[in-house]
Amino acid sequence: MEMRRAQWGRTIFRSAISILPGLTFVFAACAAARLAAHYFGAPFMLVALLTGLSLGFARKTSFLKSGISLAAKPLLRAGVALLGVQISLSTIFALGGSTIIMLAFAIGVTVAAAAGI
Repeated sequence: MEMRRAQWGRTIFRSAISILPGLTFVFAACAAARLAAHYFGAPFMLVALLTGLSLGFARKTSFLKSGISLAAKPLLRAGVALLGVQISLSTIFALGGSTIIMLAFAIGVTVAAAAGI
């Protein structure tokens, strides 16, 4: 039992260490895009997109691959979902309390219909 825990701990540690170079690279690219956007007065999303396209070759580098893959799929999806939630919540709250009640009712009816109630 102790041996399995020790192996599991080493495996987690190796996995965490293997993604650090790629995540550091992605973080540095993001910081560079933010600075360039601020300096040139350009939209951040445009500069970030161009930076990502120009640094696409790094995904083929073996020691950066796992960290970049993590940032490109799960972290990017989570960021997009959080951005969508932020926009949705701000829009709903701006529309008022009756909209919140109507939305809650609509979600409840949808879930009940999907469950066959």
